[in-house]
Amino acid sequence: MQFIGNLQESSGLKSSWGAVIIAEIIALVAASTVHRVCITTCFFFSAGLLYEMNKISGYMLSESKSKRH
Repeated sequence: MQFIGNLQESSGLKSSWGAVIIAEIIALVAASTVHRVCITTCFFFSAGLLYEMNKISGYMLSESKSKRH
């Protein structure tokens, strides 16, 4: 994810959900080389962490907007 984000930022683009999906696919392919169960756990843990990070990001964004006004 960090590599994809840095690559997009250097070319003048903003990181988006597309970068998240690409990083998730790469992680799932890497997990599939270990065991089939690793694909499932990788997906569920990634989805959970992504949900929590999105929730925290939304909270921090709303917190910073309320401090400005």
